[in-house]
Amino acid sequence: MQKTYYNVPTGISNVNTGDQAEVKVYPNPANNLLNVEINTSMTGNMEVEVLDILGQRLLRSAVINHKSQVDVAGIPGGAYLLVCYRDGVRIAAVRFVKN
Repeated sequence: MQKTYYNVPTGISNVNTGDQAEVKVYPNPANNLLNVEINTSMTGNMEVEVLDILGQRLLRSAVINHKSQVDVAGIPGGAYLLVCYRDGVRIAAVRFVKN
């Protein structure tokens, strides 16, 4: 004899917890310094990373009071991705251009 169980799927009303992060980067395109502002109600240890098109981490910077300044003078011109993390979890990403 074989027993078969069927679990009725339950619905999920809201996957997001409502904590969204909006990231502003300026100036875009950047020359030397990139200013980062993270507008969110989240708290915790935040940091930002600059990734190239291949996903390799080029720079890392701490975020203090939801703001950071990243020195991008040492990286070549091109398109990059700035990724924001809170306690090691990715919360937002934005593209920028380096002149």
